[in-house]
Amino acid sequence: MVLRRVVSIVLVSGLAGCAPSDAAHPYASNAVQQAAKGEEGVVVGVRAVAVSAAGAVEFFRRYFGPTQMAFGRLDEAGQAKFAAALEELWAGANVAEDPEERTLVRNEYLEVVARRRAA
Repeated sequence: MVLRRVVSIVLVSGLAGCAPSDAAHPYASNAVQQAAKGEEGVVVGVRAVAVSAAGAVEFFRRYFGPTQMAFGRLDEAGQAKFAAALEELWAGANVAEDPEERTLVRNEYLEVVARRRAA
């Protein structure tokens, strides 16, 4: 159960990180207090990844910090189990017409903007 929750969190974090943003560049000095405007059910962007589910796992393992940290804290056997669980998760969510060649996952993410009240 815990592994499934960790796998879900890593996958969702990864997918959210891949979405293009309508807001100003998040690291720009003038991006403070700016947020992307969106409506429920509106697709903001789609990015097809030309890799299999195993390739998607390898990509996130190599380039995505939270996934790197999760793998880094496991022993070799744990890493193998985690990789298999992630691959199963990616494969189960893959809606591509050619799932052995491509990975296409429909996803959503929640953006929360907090504002500090004036003192």
